[in-house]
Amino acid sequence: GTTAAVAQDDMEAPFSPEKADITMGYRLPSLNSIAALLVAQDQGLWQACGLNNVELIQTEEVMPGVVSGSLDVGLVETVDAGQAQVDGLPIKLIAGYRPFSRNVIAVPPGIESVEDLDGKDVLLGGTPGTLDFDVRAGFLKDAGYDIESVNPNYVSVEGGSDAWVALMEEGKLFMSPIFNRHYQRLAEQDFTFWVDRQDFGSDHVVGNESFVADNPETAAAFLCGLVGGIQVWSDPANMEYILGLGEAQGIEITDRITLAYEEDIKNYAPFDGGWDMSLMEALYADIVSDPVDYEDLLVLSPLHAAQEYLGLDLNPVGSMDDMDDGEEDMDDAEDSDG
Repeated sequence: GTTAAVAQDDMEAPFSPEKADITMGYRLPSLNSIAALLVAQDQGLWQACGLNNVELIQTEEVMPGVVSGSLDVGLVETVDAGQAQVDGLPIKLIAGYRPFSRNVIAVPPGIESVEDLDGKDVLLGGTPGTLDFDVRAGFLKDAGYDIESVNPNYVSVEGGSDAWVALMEEGKLFMSPIFNRHYQRLAEQDFTFWVDRQDFGSDHVVGNESFVADNPETAAAFLCGLVGGIQVWSDPANMEYILGLGEAQGIEITDRITLAYEEDIKNYAPFDGGWDMSLMEALYADIVSDPVDYEDLLVLSPLHAAQEYLGLDLNPVGSMDDMDDGEEDMDDAEDSDG
């Protein structure tokens, strides 16, 4: 059904938060980025798990907000969380949210090889040497297209991917990343997708270090509601309900959103707030500037407490030595309350 498997109003909440009202930052306002949050809000899942209110705040400055403590928790790019640990910032990674992203790079009809891009306007989200550019150029090279063997004109375009796609359709741009909602329309116009793959490393949940240390029950209650929301969003049968939530939020529901819906859900696998640690380790080894200290980065006991309450397997567990310590910390915190 459309409701998540968390306690209903007449049941006692499973967690006793130290802090009942918290703030959560997120950057992207698109439906596929915030659907699970809208579900948790609409169904009172955070209240059912013990919180009074989670204030959702859209901002470009999620990581700075969490670092300063003006935000308790936030959604950040997976890579940025690892880099923050290396840089010594006071954050902890407490859950997965959208572990995967689909990476698609399109070229219009008439572009058959990288040589055809010489001197033409190309958008890869940055210039050579920036992270976005280097990752996408790497994807192209893996697929047999060495963009750096020719000299395109690398451009930036205001207005996000809808604007990029419009310029390609007008014949003014000759390569761009696109998203699920654009895919079918461009395929019908005989665009070619030189890169089309799903990769680990999109969005994780981080918390301010002091917030996480001082509020283990609050963090568990927050993640209990969040994972409940992810589970409702991940069931395609709930599409009409979710589209309605988006509309109520002021999001324009276009055909492209409905066409991309099932592809967008897949990026949230495994739908339990967890993720595959080996994929994280490979991503960080590849992209983050120095080795990541996972024992310092991760605090998983609140997530495990939420998963246990929701009847889910604990995830991730395994390669990390600090997991058992985390569980003991959670028990100590409970003991010290009483």
